Amino acid sequence: MVALVPRKPTNGCVFPARSCRDISDAEIGPLGREAATEFVVIPSPPPDNSSADTGEHKKASKKNQVYNKNIPLKKIGLTLRSQFFVSVIACKKFEALANLEKMNFRSFHRQVAPWIGIALVFSAITGMAFRLGRSWFNINSNWSGFFLSLHSWGWLGDRFSLVALTILAIGVFLLLGSAVVMLWQTRKKLFRAPKAARLAHRLLGLALLLPLALSAITGVAYRVVELNDGSDETLDFLMDLHAGGWLGRGFSPYYVATLGLAVLLSSFSGWQLRRPKKN
Repeated sequence: MVALVPRKPTNGCVFPARSCRDISDAEIGPLGREAATEFVVIPSPPPDNSSADTGEHKKASKKNQVYNKNIPLKKIGLTLRSQFFVSVIACKKFEALANLEKMNFRSFHRQVAPWIGIALVFSAITGMAFRLGRSWFNINSNWSGFFLSLHSWGWLGDRFSLVALTILAIGVFLLLGSAVVMLWQTRKKLFRAPKAARLAHRLLGLALLLPLALSAITGVAYRVVELNDGSDETLDFLMDLHAGGWLGRGFSPYYVATLGLAVLLSSFSGWQLRRPKKN
């Protein structure tokens, strides 16, 4: 019987395998030598039949079979093949986490944000102008239709407006996805940002995750249903989700104003972080 001892990798999935070469393919099992070269294989000490104290032998055997605390492998009921199977899965998880840490999400976020941010600010301003203009300032139908056409990108035409909204929604999810990863990486020092602009950007990004994702999805869905002559009930439902109508008709303008201002402040704080440092 042998014990597999996976070691937590520091750079990818690297395991020393000097002792694996001494084990035959028959002992390794169906996974073969290629899988075995990823693990350290330590033979268990043979039982000492001459020893009368079997309890001490069990403690010594257990002590020699040291397993990684992050990947507990139960010896009882596991054959060599199943131990390899569990260890391979754990290896892949560690490799994925290691690759995730290597990826520079901050650089990706900084490169995508200006392009998506311009369109997002445009949509936020026109959306606030349409909703707040109708609810608080009683603008006429011509002005409300103008702002709605700008907000829904209808001025591009039916087909291209849907394409523009879809691209914007994908960009929003790229921004939100990279933001989630960066927030997770800095979770231990989330409120200890060196700059006030960075702290504000983090908190605004955290607050915008769900509302902005909901607005992106419902905005595209509303346009699709509208272009396909969907029912008024479906359109009203999507609009309530998009504009905060689910909070009540009286609260919808406040929801739109809060969301729009949060987008503007988040974009401004992000722009402040992109400015070159003064010597």
